Amino acid sequence: MTSAASALTGFVRARALFHEGERIAVALSGGADSCALLLALTEVFSDTLVGVLHFHHGMRGTDADADAGFCAALASKCHVPCLIGLGTLGQGASEGTARDARYAFLVEGAQELGANLIATAHTADDVAETVMLRMLRGTSVDGLAGIPPRRALTEGVEVVRPLLAARRADTVACCQAHGIIPRHDPTNDNTVFPRNRLRALLPELAEAFNPRLVEALNRLATHAETARDYLESASESLDSADAATLRAAHPALRRRALLRRLRRASPLAQEERATARWVEVLEKILAGGPQQDLPGGVRARLKKGQLEIFTPLVVVRTRNPINPESGIDTIESG
Repeated sequence: MTSAASALTGFVRARALFHEGERIAVALSGGADSCALLLALTEVFSDTLVGVLHFHHGMRGTDADADAGFCAALASKCHVPCLIGLGTLGQGASEGTARDARYAFLVEGAQELGANLIATAHTADDVAETVMLRMLRGTSVDGLAGIPPRRALTEGVEVVRPLLAARRADTVACCQAHGIIPRHDPTNDNTVFPRNRLRALLPELAEAFNPRLVEALNRLATHAETARDYLESASESLDSADAATLRAAHPALRRRALLRRLRRASPLAQEERATARWVEVLEKILAGGPQQDLPGGVRARLKKGQLEIFTPLVVVRTRNPINPESGIDTIESG
């Protein structure tokens, strides 16, 4: 068994990551990490593997064409079908646009293959980079928790990351052991992108401060994940608490309860830097501040001792065609 397969098996068992009857489709880019993921799953969980998904963004011309051909060939070698999505993004597309298009295809492809899990090849090195980037930008315990091993994408389809305990060196070694020469995306070398720039700097930082920097950052992420999960559970008792109870609660539990309310009130309340500012606004309202409007048409106020977070009603003034001077107020939810 390769080191990547061993790391994957240990992580899956430790986290109870896969459940009986689940079906897995692998998101395959052609790089060393995703190739190793497919090869490792073929080694140890072949019964759950139903296919490969590859997205051609339409951004890199003939190189991307070669990537798609390589992925189809590797899927055939592993005796699983390969679905290839063809995008038309062009070279000027942003990272966010590319990611949205890719995940839309992955969900559609998983459903076509009958898979409820999409496996992606994030490693311990990706966790370290993610935590470090968030620290540099400013983050909370949620940001320090790194990359979740499993999360829902849409109804009936989740993304799962079984290689989070493996290192990139393990994925390269896995490819070598199977005689696979993975593809290389030159955009990963472009240090205009913050993650690529940090990736290039991490070895120097490790040499200067801690040779086991990746392990240290992963350990921090594990501790933060535990703390986050505890706060989430402990704050449930404050879901319907009045303003006085919220003010008296421990700040960590109060902020978590406010965040939970925000997420219920608005689908926009997901990005951490934004929600951290919104929670600060809610704390000021709890202390007696005026009502505030938050992004997404959400309003917050104190009313009769309760903190209300809601979408206000919109009053639409319509005209009577027979008597234009008279108006009818129509109330619509905004």
